Amino acid sequence: MTLQQLKYMIIIAERGSITEAAKELYISQPGLSGAVKEVEKEAGIAIFNRCRAGVALTKEGMEFLGYVRQVVQKMELLESKYIDKKPAKLYLCKNNENVLRKLFEEYSLNFYELFTATPYILISKDHPLAKCASVRLDDLKPYPRLGFVRGTYESSNFSEELFSNEPAERNIKVSERAAIVNLMIGSEGYTISSGIFPKYLQGDAIVSIPLEEDEVMRIGYILNKDKELSELGEIYVEALRQYRK
Repeated sequence: MTLQQLKYMIIIAERGSITEAAKELYISQPGLSGAVKEVEKEAGIAIFNRCRAGVALTKEGMEFLGYVRQVVQKMELLESKYIDKKPAKLYLCKNNENVLRKLFEEYSLNFYELFTATPYILISKDHPLAKCASVRLDDLKPYPRLGFVRGTYESSNFSEELFSNEPAERNIKVSERAAIVNLMIGSEGYTISSGIFPKYLQGDAIVSIPLEEDEVMRIGYILNKDKELSELGEIYVEALRQYRK
């Protein structure tokens, strides 16, 4: 199986339809169906259940897709090392540090910590929890969780939000930051972050509430071990340092 075929599996799972996935990928439906059969044959499992409404992941398919996402994410990290050559901003926490540290070592990357932050939720100023001094994860259960996806193939270890593996009754993923802001303002949705929120993104309409959970975000950037920051990179990193608490 090829990396491209693995990406196909993710798109099909997200769209719930081989037809819709084929349209998005600009390939023929028979060609995409053939790719699915090839991957299923090589993996020795049925990845999808077929029905009139489309396709759905089997139990084995869900497990398989979890590994696929990690493989694709690693490849993107490799591409960032040898192609992008720019510092990438991220954070370490209890949930992702072991995985990411191994990847840093594998791809000869250094992590440079800029500051630490405790978790906050971001919600509309009119949200039912907006007047709370702090909240717990249990307090958030009635409300939809909003998440930002950096690209189609993101795995939880690369998620921008803490506790992304925690179950949520309603989980909304978007690929545009403005969409998250609009959803926060227009609904009772929330997202979890460092509490840093720029005013130019309708910041006056958003409030941050401390999330009382045992977790800390160590925010920093990664860079190739044999590379130095460019002049523009230095300016970018210095701007990030301004958010130290």
